[in-house]
Amino acid sequence: MHLKIFMEERMMKRILFIAVSVLVVFYAASLGAATQPTPVAKPSITPLALNPSNGVGIRLMNQWHLVAVDLKSGKITQAQAVSIRAGLKSIHKQQAALLRASANHQLTTAQQAQLNSQLDQNSQVLGESPTSN
Repeated sequence: MHLKIFMEERMMKRILFIAVSVLVVFYAASLGAATQPTPVAKPSITPLALNPSNGVGIRLMNQWHLVAVDLKSGKITQAQAVSIRAGLKSIHKQQAALLRASANHQLTTAQQAQLNSQLDQNSQVLGESPTSN
């Protein structure tokens, strides 16, 4: 008889614990839903067409895409793709360093010409016209 009472008390404690836990979860969820998110100011972004040094960035993206397409079609080998991608990463790092060093965050004409000449080396393999900016 004592065992039966003990088991009933234990069962009641479990039910009470579960009920309190559910209430706490619902209360916490209602607090989270009631708070308004803080609006975040969006930084101003210069559109691609307005920045004259974007020609290098656009060519980088274009060549990165062409590597994937040409590799999938079998026009270039996996080894060539790895080599070209390593070169593109290097050019991108150079471009980023030059942009960070510039006061107006734009490339000079000479810097653009230097990076474009590096990109021209890939153009022959990828079939991109080297004069595109």
